[in-house]
Amino acid sequence: MRTLKCLEQILAVSFVFVLLGQLTACYPWFDNPLPIPKDGPKVDERILGSWASSNNKPNFEKNDGYVHIYPKGDGWVDVFYHEIGKEGYLQYSGYTVKVGYTPILCLWMTQIFKDSLGEGKMEKSPQCWLFPYKVTDDGMLHIWGVDAIKLEKCIEEGKVKGEISRTTSKMRERKKITVQATSEELESFFISSGVGVLIDKKPDMSFYRLNKPEFKPFSPPEKP
Repeated sequence: MRTLKCLEQILAVSFVFVLLGQLTACYPWFDNPLPIPKDGPKVDERILGSWASSNNKPNFEKNDGYVHIYPKGDGWVDVFYHEIGKEGYLQYSGYTVKVGYTPILCLWMTQIFKDSLGEGKMEKSPQCWLFPYKVTDDGMLHIWGVDAIKLEKCIEEGKVKGEISRTTSKMRERKKITVQATSEELESFFISSGVGVLIDKKPDMSFYRLNKPEFKPFSPPEKP
């Protein structure tokens, strides 16, 4: 799964700017998130708790993804990502909104924890990522990332305001896509184009629920 592979690369390196560069190569940046509802953000309680990506439940293997989503008390959530058998994890903060019938996570990276003894120091990422998701009746959480190629086409066609920058190295060309639309313009674009045209049919990653939410600080376990 593309998202997990990107995160695996992130956890394997040391410097914050390199980490952000790895994730930028996977998904587009958004200068502005989707608008917060006038009555404030509301937690989608369906996504709260602990989730695992293992395809071999109830067995777990090294490198299986492990996600914890906790409410912050202000309508926002903290999202922690950890891979079994590895030191370090990632922390995000954000909120959920709906575009039509599609729920979307607007997330900022807020911390990179390198190991159990120390943590990476960084400010909240100035831009965010958008992740459409779906919770199914069988207890699965499916997450999509906005497809960079599909979004690039929309930018080139003038459907949404954005910037495409390219840097070339001996190995390959690296591309960064940044959506510069305001929150209101972004919402209008998602509504007019439809979220489905920006994502693949299959989710980038799928998790099944391990347990209900727990109101306590996160500490990455050796295994679920």
